[in-house]
Amino acid sequence: GSLVHALLEDLDFARPDVPGADAVRALAERWEIALAPDEVEDVRGLVAAFASSPLCARLAAARRTRREAPFSFGLDPAGGGPLVNGFLDAVALEPDGSVLIVDYKSDRLEGLEPDELVERDYATQRIVYALAALRDGAPRAEVAYCFLERPGEPVTQAFTAADAPALAERLHALAEGVLEGRYPVTDTPHRELCGDCPGRAALCSYPEELTLRPQGPS
Repeated sequence: GSLVHALLEDLDFARPDVPGADAVRALAERWEIALAPDEVEDVRGLVAAFASSPLCARLAAARRTRREAPFSFGLDPAGGGPLVNGFLDAVALEPDGSVLIVDYKSDRLEGLEPDELVERDYATQRIVYALAALRDGAPRAEVAYCFLERPGEPVTQAFTAADAPALAERLHALAEGVLEGRYPVTDTPHRELCGDCPGRAALCSYPEELTLRPQGPS
């Protein structure tokens, strides 16, 4: 996934040439990643998937685009408080003045529909991205997720400046436990949540057959 994102950072949206196998291998070597021939083709296929997607065409037609665009805004609904910051894969100013935010996803869908995966794993991220654009003065922001497994079916949702207060309230409510120092133990441990936790093996109250199990339906 990181290799694909790096290659998409250099993709010319107007003339989206897919990098050759040698370029993919060279980048992997710089990152000290060993790729088998079929993995090289998988990476090229994911880049090609976005190159042929409707979102790539929209980025090509935009008035201005930025890659890996940083953002930062205050968490509180009034704009103060702790900072929320991050980066956007691609953000574009469209001809009508709207802002389009594109997030590439190399996740395997594993039987889920793209919109189901967004709701399960990226609903909070979508709020953050929308607020980043609206707080920056955009009159309208559209957040679009492109799952490279099915690039022709982007998951999009649009927000206007009038939505910003409700989005800010919702985000603040989601962060309330962290802000108050409350860290309750999950009722549903699984490997996507717990797999990289440094305290899992020695400190966790759950056994590894639970913390390393696949995530079930939510």
